[in-house]
Amino acid sequence: VHEGEASCANCGKVHCDGDEIFSRETHIDTDVKNHWGYIAVLSFLLVTPFFLSYNTTSNSTSLGSIRLPGTCMSQEWFGTSCPGCGLTRAFVLLTHGRFAESLRKHRLGMLLYVYFLALLIYRVYCLFHLGKPISPFFREAFLFSLPALILSLLLVNWFVGIFIHGN
Repeated sequence: VHEGEASCANCGKVHCDGDEIFSRETHIDTDVKNHWGYIAVLSFLLVTPFFLSYNTTSNSTSLGSIRLPGTCMSQEWFGTSCPGCGLTRAFVLLTHGRFAESLRKHRLGMLLYVYFLALLIYRVYCLFHLGKPISPFFREAFLFSLPALILSLLLVNWFVGIFIHGN
C-alpha cells in the first residue's frame, strides 16, 4: 500500500487505476457485476441438467429429442478421459434422483454439485450484503480452500480411474 492509499474493507486489496484509487462505488459496481456473472454461470450449471436426460442404453445425453454430441475434447481428440469426464451425466442423473447411477458416472459429481449450490448461495448472500465485510473464514473457504480441495480430489479421482480401473 502506497502513501495515501487504503486497503479495501471487503477484500483487503488496493484498487488502483494508474494513480487514481477506485472509489467505494466503483468497487461495489465491480462486485455487483462479478457476483451476477458467477450467479448466471452457476445457475446455468445447476439448472440445465434438469432439462437434459441420460439414456444408459445408448450412453447419450439429450435435450428432449435432440441427442447432444460428446462434450469431452480429451475423449474426442486423444481417446482418454479427463478429470471431468462423466460430470455432465452425473449432474443429469443427480437432478433426476438417480443417485447411485450418478455416483457411478463420476465419483465426485454429487460433491461438486453441492459445492456449486453452496457457492451460488454464497454469491447471492454477498450480492445482498455489498459494502459489508464478509467473514474471512467464509471468503477463504468458498474462494480458495474448497476449490483447491475439489481440484485435488478431481485429479486424484482421475489418476485412480486411469491407473487402477483402466479408464
